[in-house]
Amino acid sequence: MPAHTKGTRSVILWLDHYADAGNTTGFTATAAMTTVETDIGGLTNGTALTGTTRRKITYWLDMVNYEGDANTPDVTIRVKAKVDESTYRTVDTITWTNGTSDTGILIEIPAFHHNLQVTFENSAALDSDQVVPYRIVTENLEY
Repeated sequence: MPAHTKGTRSVILWLDHYADAGNTTGFTATAAMTTVETDIGGLTNGTALTGTTRRKITYWLDMVNYEGDANTPDVTIRVKAKVDESTYRTVDTITWTNGTSDTGILIEIPAFHHNLQVTFENSAALDSDQVVPYRIVTENLEY
């Protein structure tokens, strides 16, 4: 057995670097949203995409309810970052086309340490409210 110095201890620190958020009930894209670009951070249980530590974020949006409605418009999703710390700028755009796109939208945001925003915009007004189930996984890369 190794010799121990009096008062010396080994400490193991476990940090869970994954934070999950999700809601199988989903957020509601309302008819009132019409064609307005909407920050879905506030719709997804207030899941903040702000901070100054590096992290990777993955969004999964389930468009099954949109797909089931023939009158549902196409959707544009934008990932934005505050690169200059004052104005959000689009860094990625995803267009979901009703009837031809896959049912789910996977948004993978690479390692980033600034404020982020994910927006959701319909190409036309909805005939009725649509629920969008979602999952968000955040991998914290530093603390």
